[in-house]
Amino acid sequence: MSQSRELDPVFVNPLRPQRPRARRRAAPSLRLGRVAGAQKRALLLIGGAIGFCLVVRLGQFAIHPLVRTYQTGQEIRQLQATLARQEATNDALRAEVEYLKTPAGAEQEARRRAGWVRPGEVAIALFPLEADAGGDGAGRVQPVSQHGPSFTDRIRSVIETCLAVLGQPHRSR
Repeated sequence: MSQSRELDPVFVNPLRPQRPRARRRAAPSLRLGRVAGAQKRALLLIGGAIGFCLVVRLGQFAIHPLVRTYQTGQEIRQLQATLARQEATNDALRAEVEYLKTPAGAEQEARRRAGWVRPGEVAIALFPLEADAGGDGAGRVQPVSQHGPSFTDRIRSVIETCLAVLGQPHRSR
């Protein structure tokens, strides 16, 4: 046997001739050695796309609970704000009910809703004048600007109403 032949690092019997080792073959579905270059790239692209879809789907399973937890927290904060507003409204209504149980509150509500007045008081209701269709000029309306009556027109209207209630003749301008 010749000494020039290299020996395998593993124990080798020098008396037995060495055969070249056979390469293991991959499973037939994964063997791409005989496939042309374009077909190989297409198969790798399809495999990569399928792998990407699987990773995305698994990511959705992992992220979905986190998203739901965040959404639930947002909903809880909104409901707490709504509860606080409703409790404030409820407290205001309770305070109003307590006030209306007092004589002053009952009197104020009677004056507001029913127009109640005490003996000797004169009730004055201010309503805008309507245009008189008869043409006698008694209910004549002054022209109003686009922005509504001016401050002086409002004061003049209040004074004329008071004079009419008291029975005093009002002077024309």
